[in-house]
Amino acid sequence: MDHIGARIRLARDKSGKPQRVIADACGMSIEWLRRIESGRGSAVVHECHVPILAETLGVTRDWLLGVSDEGGPVRRRDFLRAAGTVAVAGALVPVQRLLPTNRSAAAASVIELSDVNPIEHLARVRAVLVDADNLLGPHHAIPQVVQHIDLIQRLRATRSGADSIELLRMRARFAEFAGWLYQDAGDAEEARRWLDRALEWAHAVGDTEMATYILARKSQLAGDVCDTMAAIDCAAAARHLAQPGSRLHALALTYGAHGEALAGRNAECLRALDNAQELLATMELDPNARWAPWLDAGYVDVHRAQSFTHLGVPQRGIGLFQAAIRDLPPSFRRDRGVYLAREALAHAVSREPEQAAQVGTLALTIAAETQSGRIGSELGRLHAALYEWRAVPMVSEFHGRIAEMAS
Repeated sequence: MDHIGARIRLARDKSGKPQRVIADACGMSIEWLRRIESGRGSAVVHECHVPILAETLGVTRDWLLGVSDEGGPVRRRDFLRAAGTVAVAGALVPVQRLLPTNRSAAAASVIELSDVNPIEHLARVRAVLVDADNLLGPHHAIPQVVQHIDLIQRLRATRSGADSIELLRMRARFAEFAGWLYQDAGDAEEARRWLDRALEWAHAVGDTEMATYILARKSQLAGDVCDTMAAIDCAAAARHLAQPGSRLHALALTYGAHGEALAGRNAECLRALDNAQELLATMELDPNARWAPWLDAGYVDVHRAQSFTHLGVPQRGIGLFQAAIRDLPPSFRRDRGVYLAREALAHAVSREPEQAAQVGTLALTIAAETQSGRIGSELGRLHAALYEWRAVPMVSEFHGRIAEMAS
């Protein structure tokens, strides 16, 4: 990334945008941007900055990195933003049509779909809601998901036999998704309540795989709120139910490892992560897998990196976080925010306050955009970890932004 600071300065000058605009878009401080542009000191461009800088400055990534002299300053951000807005609106149209304000009318809107298989239809609706959550955050999707859970129960009253069972299975899928949304929104109690319901309904239809997945999710939730024993116990229950050597087995090992790290059990934690990696090495990536299609070696590495922080060796995880952030698809914005916040905490525990504040500010920007409670919780830990360096200008600015967000 030689001379990237000079290229940033050139593109910013041609665009007429002040440093504050560029810094805010990237979630970095003005002081850090000034250091990058001038090439002073230790200021470097984090890899996840590059696509954001390129879009904000209206240049191509290759031009910004000095790989090509083509693709210099052009105005395209407004077009991209407008295109993204249209895409989101289009994705939400089917959901809005299915959600009349009157609940009985909402049920009728599905019941009267005589030319559509209701299970397939509800699966498509759930997929749209998942996409909306990825784009807009949990608060936009929660009311619609909860309404659909009620709607499915009303629809079950009109069906019997196998149809009623399949609708209950779909209700469990929506309930598990509600649990995820509340977890991401930072409401662990409500998340736990929906996961418990989903688990009950999964058992009611005899779906062992779904029950296994939900138990693994309960372990993940417990780990997020540092409930050590629940994280370990739920993962153990999931491993007991999982088919040996399966994707769900690997998932349970991964989440259980977090619990072991919280308990300070170094050997048990790393052994579980190694076992999960070994299992995944025997599987082909399957984006159409019924459960945890996103589970891959990179996902396990993120949990390994997080565990290193809990186990007191954060330096070993920083590179793993950076690789995971680099490889994330652009649409996984909240995951990017979570990973950035965890990387920042690793820098803080490694006594690198300026790097921690810089990376933490990136996560803070995403937290503000998505209203993700998971990112907020990680940033709360970072805020506490940086307290001893509160007089450092970059840390002081980060703390100020945290305070603004909380007010």
